[in-house]
Amino acid sequence: MRLENLFTLIKDYSIKDKILIIRAYEFASKVHGGVIRKSGEPYITHPLSVACILAEMHADADTIAAGLLHDTIEDGENITKEMIEEFFNPTIALLVDGVTKMKKVEFDNDKELTDEANTRKIIEGITQDVRIFIVKLADRLHNMRTLKFHKREKQIEIALETMEIFVPFANLIGEYAIQLELEDLSFKYCDPKNYKNTIAIKEEVENKYRKQIDEILCSMAQQLNSNDLSFGVRVKYKNIYGIHRRLKQTNNVYDIHDLVSIKLMVDDIEDCYKVKEQ
Repeated sequence: MRLENLFTLIKDYSIKDKILIIRAYEFASKVHGGVIRKSGEPYITHPLSVACILAEMHADADTIAAGLLHDTIEDGENITKEMIEEFFNPTIALLVDGVTKMKKVEFDNDKELTDEANTRKIIEGITQDVRIFIVKLADRLHNMRTLKFHKREKQIEIALETMEIFVPFANLIGEYAIQLELEDLSFKYCDPKNYKNTIAIKEEVENKYRKQIDEILCSMAQQLNSNDLSFGVRVKYKNIYGIHRRLKQTNNVYDIHDLVSIKLMVDDIEDCYKVKEQ
C-alpha cells in the first residue's frame, strides 16, 4: 500500500480535508518510524491501509485521520489523547483514544461470556461515537488480510473473533462488501479444508455460467445502447462462505438460487423505468 493510493481515494475531498489527512499521515510516519510488521513491511503500511479502507467507505476526513493515527497512542512514546487533540482536533482525539481502549480490552471468545461481555464493549464504543468501531472494523479487515504472517493458533483465535464480532457489526451498518470479505477470510483460517473445497465449487459455478452471463450482458448492452441509455453493470457471485453455509442445507450447489446476480445501474429514476420497458 502506497500513499498514492490514499491520494487517489480522497481526490474529491476538500483541500482542508486533504491537508488534515496528510498531516495525520506525517505524524503517524514519525511515530511508527523504523518499526516493522510481521510481514516485513514498514509498520506505517498498516495505518495507511486502514485509512484507504475508510476512504473506500467514504468516511469523513476526521475518521480517515483517526485511521492513520489509531495505533499512535498505544505504540508511540509519550503520545497521549491530549497531544492528538492539540495537534489535530477533539473529534480525532476521541476516535483514536476510543480505538486504543477497545484494543486494550480484548474481546471474549468464551461462548458463555461472548454475548453479554462483547456486546457491552461494542455498545461502550458506539455510545461515544460509532466511528470508533468503524475505524476498528477497518483495522480488523486489514489485519485479516495479513493474517498469514501469524502462528496457526493466533490465526484461529482472530478468525473466530472476527466471525463472531466484526462480521455481524459490518452487516449491521450496511458494509456488506466488508462483511463478505471478513466471512471468507475467517472461513479460510477456521476451516481451511472446506474453504478449499468450496473454492473449487465456486470456480465450477463461475465456469458453467460464464458463457450465459456474457450473452446476457451483450444482449443488455445492445438493447440499452440502441436507446441511448447510460448504464453500468456488476456481476456478483455468492461469496465462498455463503456457498458453504447454503451447502449445509442442500447438497446440490445448483439448488442455490442466488449463486450469481447481475446488477444494472443507470443515472436516474426515470432511466430505471425506461430500462424496465426494454
